Amino acid sequence: MLVALGLITGDWSALGLALGAGIAVRGFYWLFWRFPRSGMGFGDVRLAGLIGLALGFLGWGELLIGVYAGFLLGAVVGGALAVAKVLDRRSFPFGPFMLVGAAMGVLLGPWLGSTSPY
Repeated sequence: MLVALGLITGDWSALGLALGAGIAVRGFYWLFWRFPRSGMGFGDVRLAGLIGLALGFLGWGELLIGVYAGFLLGAVVGGALAVAKVLDRRSFPFGPFMLVGAAMGVLLGPWLGSTSPY
């Protein structure tokens, strides 16, 4: 789908960024999955690759906010649930936080990319 979009728009740099971002974000999540104490499932690793592809095609701002917001939301909500003893640290899914973070990246990324101090 992204290749077709790259052919239609002619924006090959965005396609290259999407591919690189998909590989990098998936690799980053793979490291968390690989180490057993992290509690990350392999479904999160697969979803991370898709999120990296999509956000990478949109741009750097979208990618950075989308990936970081997912971790931040997961840490805040997961920490609150663990402190309240509603769930333990490993028993809640991380995928929904990744998706909400990606949506935040789509919405807030253009703002980050357009605010340059120069």
